[in-house]
Amino acid sequence: MSETTLLPPLSQKVAIFLDFENLHLSAQKALKDHIRWEPVYRKFQEYGPITLKRAYANWVRFENYQAPLLALGFELIHTPAYHEAKPNDTRMIIDAVTLGADPQISHVILGTGDSDFVDVVHYLRGKGKRVIGFGIQATTASHLIHALDEFLAYERFVQTPASDKTLTPAHQEKVTEYLQIISRLGKVRMTPSPYRPRVVLKFHQMLRSPQGQGRTFSEIVDMVRQRAQKDKVPDNIVTEVAHQIFRSYALEFKRDANGDEEKRLWDYPVQLRDGLDDMNRFINWCDLWLVTRVREGLPQGEEIQIPAMAHVLYGGTQTRLLNRTRDLVSRAAKINRWPPDGNSKRGG
Repeated sequence: MSETTLLPPLSQKVAIFLDFENLHLSAQKALKDHIRWEPVYRKFQEYGPITLKRAYANWVRFENYQAPLLALGFELIHTPAYHEAKPNDTRMIIDAVTLGADPQISHVILGTGDSDFVDVVHYLRGKGKRVIGFGIQATTASHLIHALDEFLAYERFVQTPASDKTLTPAHQEKVTEYLQIISRLGKVRMTPSPYRPRVVLKFHQMLRSPQGQGRTFSEIVDMVRQRAQKDKVPDNIVTEVAHQIFRSYALEFKRDANGDEEKRLWDYPVQLRDGLDDMNRFINWCDLWLVTRVREGLPQGEEIQIPAMAHVLYGGTQTRLLNRTRDLVSRAAKINRWPPDGNSKRGG
């Protein structure tokens, strides 16, 4: 195959609209880092010649972050706050639906994690545009991801940690695919992180402790969050793990017979599901639930790639993590439905 066959058709032209504030603050919160734009921009260029590229922010606040985008040729659109809650969204939406709908534009890249852009995506797709989203996986609204033709998670552009250098580009693609399956079928966000197993165990310890007895799940989450903050665990990991535990049917809620129907389940007293008092059984349960979701979402006959799944679960691919993941995948193949015991009741 010659190099020219890899080039996009000349008819493809790309417009990029970035909500810089949304992306920057999301990266700071979820990854404790700023976005490195060069590898991201190289990915954008794969879709065709870029004819329009704009980044929106109150640039007085983010003056120190202008240089990388200016070096890549972005037009920086200043959006002073005035009295609007989301001035960036307003200006960016106007530009996206007008400039992005230009007949000469074939692809529109929207850099944001905000669900307010779902209608924009539908509008542009109705105009025949291919709409690609770009954002931080951990903070991007699932409704937005599902509306897009394609979603590019920034996490895949972050340099792989030293323990994960064995992840090939193909495995990195699978990591993104598995995260999207978990979001779609599991209804939870997930950020690959070595902190995750530690947080799962913190939840188990709190649910088993005297302080946790009779507490609501909302209270348990707050208690785990306070402890995790002392260990400098990112807040989004605690939130994501809480939803994973809840969705996996690992809990039972003590609901009153005459309880408020509009009361959130998280606001009832909670306890561990029967059989999950053992720490190892609990973490196996939570991990298996994620693996079974990925297995369910793959085409029939396609095997889970162990390095990619290990990275999703544990943020690493050391030998012990690969062996554990291989065992989980083997176990998941024998599970036909979740929960394995067939009892999905969360307490009454």
